Amino acid sequence: MTTQRPLSDFPTAVGVQSPMGACGIMKHFAALGAKEIEEEERRLGFLNNRLRNESDPVKAEQLRQDIAALEAELESDRLAQTVIEEEISARCGP
Repeated sequence: MTTQRPLSDFPTAVGVQSPMGACGIMKHFAALGAKEIEEEERRLGFLNNRLRNESDPVKAEQLRQDIAALEAELESDRLAQTVIEEEISARCGP
């Protein structure tokens, strides 16, 4: 997932003057983050399927390492997404 900017950067970083404009931009970035998480989940499923069908032990081990790395990244991205969504809820309402 791309590195998330602090939410306090949104109003000044994009030149938005109104809080509603900043909320719209934050919601847009949250939607992009959610889409990236979905793509990572699909990739994880693909790697798990490949692992189930892999008979070469060396390739299987590499797949396990790739899966573990992607799972760690996915967990981190989900936590970041939760924080962003909570910030949006707190600052912008539902």
